[in-house]
Amino acid sequence: MLSAACAMQKIDEFEELMKEYNVSKLALILGVLEAECKDLQLADAISSEGMSDEQMTRVGKMLNILHESCKELGIERGILQQVNTLRIEYQSGAGDRRHSILNAKARTVLNGIEEVLYARKFLLLSEEEAGFYANGKLFGDSFQKRYSIAASREALCAGNCYAASQYTACVFHCMRVAEYALRKLAANRTLRIKLTKKGKPYPIEYGTWQDVITAIQNKIKKIRMRPLGPKREAELQFLSNAADHCEYMKDLWRNELSHTRRWYKKEEALGAINRVKDFVRAVGEHHSSPVAEDSLPLLLAPPPTPPSASPLSNLEMLARLLPPKPDNTSI
Repeated sequence: MLSAACAMQKIDEFEELMKEYNVSKLALILGVLEAECKDLQLADAISSEGMSDEQMTRVGKMLNILHESCKELGIERGILQQVNTLRIEYQSGAGDRRHSILNAKARTVLNGIEEVLYARKFLLLSEEEAGFYANGKLFGDSFQKRYSIAASREALCAGNCYAASQYTACVFHCMRVAEYALRKLAANRTLRIKLTKKGKPYPIEYGTWQDVITAIQNKIKKIRMRPLGPKREAELQFLSNAADHCEYMKDLWRNELSHTRRWYKKEEALGAINRVKDFVRAVGEHHSSPVAEDSLPLLLAPPPTPPSASPLSNLEMLARLLPPKPDNTSI
């Protein structure tokens, strides 16, 4: 198992991948403040009276929403301090009630935020693309449970790249997801697929796709020599399908992708997602496939409560809560 510190670091990295910003809220509040500035300018021209308590409260609420939105977006500290100062003034009712003063201060803040936003880029996803972004179930409902958090991170990257129309990068991350399934398949203790070189075994992590495929094919040959029966047929079907998946992915994507022979289109990237999804589900949901020790659900699960030797009575529980009696014995 991972250490607690290492696990939390991985979870932080995982959550960073899923970070997104609700830009529609910022656009809405900026539009409302823009309209408020125009109203203040008009009110200053036709009336000499200051702002009412109701207006002060309304402006304070708008500035509070703007402050939170700017914090989420990471607006420069100077502008954030201006918004915060103005927010505190008008929420407390201590701000200058003159329309012209608030209009000038609000306009300065709006211009500053606008200048910052011009230097940034926002990605707008269609409804279809949004379904792939930060989708933890892109490769099946059981994927996060059956595979490590590193594999889940690759799966998220594959979906995010597809959503951002980076289709070659999507195929790249799909192949990395498939590699986790390939290693899981070879490490299955029930199937007992071994990698050897010159008669000596070596770790799965150092094996190539072809090495694992060859080992699977050798295992299939051995299984075919067994007596007929349902177990034999089930293992043959499972390993044959796995070998077909591996050969197809290796020849069609892996070899061409790793040697920069081509770029991939949207339909091809979607095909890669679906093919890899079938492969990782078949391997992960196999009856002898163990749950990954560093899977996301296990890392996020609360620690188990140690069993009590015997249940405490109400009096015993109360006694533990009360402070100890003073010791009056002399030393």
